[in-house]
Amino acid sequence: MQFKCAGECAIITVNIYFLMSLDDLEKKLYQSAAQNKKEPEDEQKKKETISEAREASFVAPKWEEDKEVLLTKKSGTGKRIVKWMFALIIALAIVGGGIFFAFRYGGSAKGVAIAIQGPGEVHRGVPFEVSVQIASDIDSFVKEGNLSITFSSGLLSADDLSNKTMLVESVGDLGGGSLTRKAFKFLATGETNSVQRVHVKFSFISGRSQYEIQEEKEITIGDPAITVEVKKPDQVVSGSNFDLQIEYKNVSKFDFSDVALQVKYPGEFSFKEASYNPASLDNFWRVGEVKAGSGGSIQITGSLDASTKNSFDFPASALVTFSGSDYLVAEKTANVFIAPSPIVMEIKANRSDQYVARVNDRITYTVRYENKSGISLADAVIEAQLTGDVFDFSTLRTKGGFDSRTNTITWNASKIPELSLVGPGGTGEVQFEVQLLPTLPVKRASDKNMTLKVNTRMDSPSVPYYLSSDKTSGFASFETKIAGVVVFDAQGFYRDSLAQIVNSGTLPPKVNKATQYTIHWIIKNYGNDLKDVAVRGSLEGGVRWTGVVKSNVTAVPEYNSRTQEVTWTIDKIQANRGLFGDVVEAVFQVEAVPNITQEGGVQRLIGSSSFSGTDDFTSTSISGRDDGITTELPDDKTVRRGDGVVTK
Repeated sequence: MQFKCAGECAIITVNIYFLMSLDDLEKKLYQSAAQNKKEPEDEQKKKETISEAREASFVAPKWEEDKEVLLTKKSGTGKRIVKWMFALIIALAIVGGGIFFAFRYGGSAKGVAIAIQGPGEVHRGVPFEVSVQIASDIDSFVKEGNLSITFSSGLLSADDLSNKTMLVESVGDLGGGSLTRKAFKFLATGETNSVQRVHVKFSFISGRSQYEIQEEKEITIGDPAITVEVKKPDQVVSGSNFDLQIEYKNVSKFDFSDVALQVKYPGEFSFKEASYNPASLDNFWRVGEVKAGSGGSIQITGSLDASTKNSFDFPASALVTFSGSDYLVAEKTANVFIAPSPIVMEIKANRSDQYVARVNDRITYTVRYENKSGISLADAVIEAQLTGDVFDFSTLRTKGGFDSRTNTITWNASKIPELSLVGPGGTGEVQFEVQLLPTLPVKRASDKNMTLKVNTRMDSPSVPYYLSSDKTSGFASFETKIAGVVVFDAQGFYRDSLAQIVNSGTLPPKVNKATQYTIHWIIKNYGNDLKDVAVRGSLEGGVRWTGVVKSNVTAVPEYNSRTQEVTWTIDKIQANRGLFGDVVEAVFQVEAVPNITQEGGVQRLIGSSSFSGTDDFTSTSISGRDDGITTELPDDKTVRRGDGVVTK
């Protein structure tokens, strides 16, 4: 009998003899033994003698005689061979049947293979295809086939933009001898010269078992498919128009159907025009189809209003459309340097260039100018634009004209005669005064780190020969930080249900009788974060610390019995704590025993409490103080007038 299995399995042939008589079986064993087993030399001589005798008599040998000779001569050897051969046959039958059953019903991964086909290197920004081929040489069906494809972050799949690194595809059942192909589209977005990987896992059921095979392919991302170059002047003069030339070219063999260009402008840049109308925001262009080897350019015209910086970056980007979205392919940054301005300007607040403002301040701004153009500047005009929510524009005082729609002050020769002609090296100044609001206009918890800004500009139609402009300009910008506001309050209570502290003793207080009180320290912080906060106060004579203390922050007040000083230190208080969120508060209990000399008057519980801290935004010190607390307890609304007077 032969057992055969499909695929690349070995063929096992087992000869089994059934329904034989014992004599027939012995014949077969005899013949097999006679052919395959070497007999001893003396036995062989005996057999040769018998053979010679038979040849002499011309009588064919009989099986029965041979059997008797074999059984007689072999003694028990023949029986042992029979038993051994019979056991071997049965074992081979069992093994062959097991192998047949395993290949017939158990299944195998052999005969199933996958291969990944795709480019080894692609330009950055070029779409490309990766195909997965699945081959099956198994006679039976491969069932429930599934592909799982994971890929590096430098590749983007068109099939599932929501899942950036994995795809799952059902293949289903495959017949024997089948070949299946699945194609997937990607976009190369990773860094140049980076190696990206596509890993494919194919899982399936063969027979009654689950199998899984895997393959991986490496793809190198080359140079960007579209190059970008920015041409610009070596230097530009602040306020003067200049051109930026954005050039792009498709260096790949792929034809792009939709390409876009984008330029990011610094805040000081003023866009004037472009050779190709922007699609949006004066800095985004859709240039459409760009075939392999082709390109183009866009010219941008504008000016820089520079005051303190002497260089500005202009990043230009090329983007391609893939599955309905734009993706960056290449970027090039041009650095534009500012030539020294022919007009030098300077601003100070209250004659300081480091002034820190506070609410309700009145600030005098001075704008100074100097002509370094080398020529006389005629009909000069100075403008100053004010920006900041803390300005009280109704208090503005100046010789210039004020436009409250733009909060801009303008000085010209009609207001300042010196501006009619400013000679080479000529200097001058203009001023304005403005009051700040009495409180910070905090509307949201995030309203903090407020500033005042003044941007000034001076123009003249007179232009020196070395400028390619229609006017000579100078700029200056000045920013003033505003310090935060801290409100500190010290309060005393006898009945203090809010603090959930029960005070014992009598009220009015009595001579030589102890009465307990609670002292509250409350902090409200507006505008800026506050750090290194410290609150201090000293207990008066006849007053002791009970040890009962609470706080709604991590730090609590501590008491020094030798100095009778109470100290509360806090690392940091967030801006607008007390306006949005609870105030910062600490409570501690004291016990006071009035003496005979205090009869008829009030007893002092704690002296004046002081507060100090550092404004985290302006790095300035902030301090405050509140009066001491007596048994009058004005903040305790349950205490009537006169209840704080000491009685006998």
